[in-house]
Amino acid sequence: MKKAIIISAFVLLFAGFFVQTDYSHAAEDTTPPWLETMWFKNHNIQYGEYLEVYMDIKDKSDISEIVLSFRSYEGVGVSHSKSLYPLKDIGEISPGARTFNVKVEGFLNGTYRLESVTLLDSKGNQVTYVIDDLGDERFAEIHSAPDITITGSDFSVGETDYMNVGLNSLAIRNPESVDAKGDLTIDMLTSDEPVYGGYLYFSTNEPTGVHTVKLFFKVDSEEYPGAAKTITIPIKGKLPNGVNTLTQIVICRDNGNKGYKRPMDSEEWTYVGDYTGPDSPPDITREISVSNSSADYTAPEILNIDFDHELQLPSTLNVDLTYLSEDDISRFYLGFTNGEDSIYTSEINVEKGGAEAKTVRLKVPVDSLLGNGGYTLNDIFIEDKHGNINRYFDTELDAICGNKELTFHSPYDVTYEGDLSNTEEVLNAVEEMKEGETAVLDAINETVVPKALFESIAGKDKTVVCTTDNTEWIFNGKDISQSAAKRVNVQTQLNQESGKQLGFDEDKKVLKIDFGNNGALPGKTQVRIHDSYISNAYSSGQGSLILTRIANNKMDVVDTDVQIEGDRAAVCFIKYGGKHTLSKKGVSLRKASILFKKKRTLTLIYNGKERKPSFTVRVGSDVLSKNEYKPRYEKNKKVGTAKLTVKSRVKKYTGSKTVTFIINPKKAAIAKITAGKKKITVRMKSKPSKLGASAYKIKYRVAGKKTG
Repeated sequence: MKKAIIISAFVLLFAGFFVQTDYSHAAEDTTPPWLETMWFKNHNIQYGEYLEVYMDIKDKSDISEIVLSFRSYEGVGVSHSKSLYPLKDIGEISPGARTFNVKVEGFLNGTYRLESVTLLDSKGNQVTYVIDDLGDERFAEIHSAPDITITGSDFSVGETDYMNVGLNSLAIRNPESVDAKGDLTIDMLTSDEPVYGGYLYFSTNEPTGVHTVKLFFKVDSEEYPGAAKTITIPIKGKLPNGVNTLTQIVICRDNGNKGYKRPMDSEEWTYVGDYTGPDSPPDITREISVSNSSADYTAPEILNIDFDHELQLPSTLNVDLTYLSEDDISRFYLGFTNGEDSIYTSEINVEKGGAEAKTVRLKVPVDSLLGNGGYTLNDIFIEDKHGNINRYFDTELDAICGNKELTFHSPYDVTYEGDLSNTEEVLNAVEEMKEGETAVLDAINETVVPKALFESIAGKDKTVVCTTDNTEWIFNGKDISQSAAKRVNVQTQLNQESGKQLGFDEDKKVLKIDFGNNGALPGKTQVRIHDSYISNAYSSGQGSLILTRIANNKMDVVDTDVQIEGDRAAVCFIKYGGKHTLSKKGVSLRKASILFKKKRTLTLIYNGKERKPSFTVRVGSDVLSKNEYKPRYEKNKKVGTAKLTVKSRVKKYTGSKTVTFIINPKKAAIAKITAGKKKITVRMKSKPSKLGASAYKIKYRVAGKKTG
């Protein structure tokens, strides 16, 4: 199984020394999502069945919409454009790697090509990837196999509904002198079909790279109902000074169908779909000369880069980068290869630009599952907030990097990688593994680990790692007995929720985890959890978290020292499934029970001394030792209501709990009662306490009445 291996980088501020910054109070997210990689798991789909799409999306915010745009290029005169929406029935999702199952509807029979991918996050940031323009190695799989074939479709619609607009000519007025602060006027001749609008793509060759600008235009169908159209497009300073080359034209019909015209390797245009114009290429203005632009299209420049060359996994790769960029950096990644597989880093936190060269230290989390071996730096990508890009390969890297080699030392000897859905293959591979070896299983599609797998590794030093969207479940046979083997669902739900609602003192977020309704697990299980809550805790300098299990309305602290490792994963050891939390602070003692001889209430007799009754403190199923809390008494010497406050002394608990108990005077014996005018005198046999009569109440009843 081919596996894309992703590692993520954090940019941290350099100011004389390297410091980690708390990003929990970061500015509003204005960075669009980043598509790390994607591919189709199936290419031949029966109409009404599901297309399986693997996508790895990086972003600071949740993803609210994904649009996959397809185009059919089979048949003369027919080119059907259709989009799929993987999040249609799901809603917002957190960023990460996952497989989407998208129902195929509204397609005609035939082969469709993935044309573009659009990602929109919850903050309104949007990015569109045009598949034909994706030359990065991380997109090699989708770039080489972007087609799907639909069969069994009963979807039918008039053929003319799928006709693209033919382009006969497109002339740009005054191409030699275009004012960037003015308008671009074009005269366009199309086939006699209604046109809604479209896009013009221009590129400019800057000394530091290629920049592409997209200009949108809209057509008034009432003013231009026929083939000839004059269109004015506001430039708004988007085009840079100098020569700009028209690289692509997209023409949209009002029903959503699009016609694409783009130059390929020759000076002539290649037509995608139907072309109803003359046999020779249309008359199209290719180049324009722009002036009066204030747009900055100077790409960032890397002056020097160095990094750790040996790394014990999982860990953080330190990368020292010196660069020059007037604008803030929005994207940065490194690419390494070992000749067969490639790994990439994706920049998460944005660093500032400026007139002077800057040096920063990148903190690159590295996955422990990479395996042992050497890699070589072969690609650097850097982009500023305006979209200016610079790339460094091969000999260009030699000029800025003295040593491009990197060696990983992994705790796992990975000898098999597979998909959990291929049950028979997985069981055979695990059975054949030697002790000390590891199998890594993709559990995104199929999340249930069969009982037979645990029976196969029970009692042996064989490790099985099941990877989901947000976790790695790590089972070692030495922790499992044959009798405990059972099926386990490794699907894990993560949500950041208010701590106060879950039993913590503060209203700050904690990470609520649902490890599934698995009950007792086959043995002690290591789970590595990835979430922004954990990475933010790591960035703010918190090295560990507290794991708490929630069961039967009780909160039991499982571990007070959950380590956050170099790849920003929290490493938990669990024995049960169900609901848990990860928190920066412990469970509140507000949830504690304070019991006096197994009872919640207590009444003592006054003896003139401080009363300090024995008690136990219980939180969930945990009984606290005396070293874990500090008691404080109030009003515990006199008759009345005394207070006991218990305050935590340890990390696993926070806050305090206060209860009360009663101090009564000794029982008194009455010697004589004398009735007077509107009064009663009660004499006791002996003085029962130092408090005298003031410690007692007299209860009486008047004859003929119920109370007195």
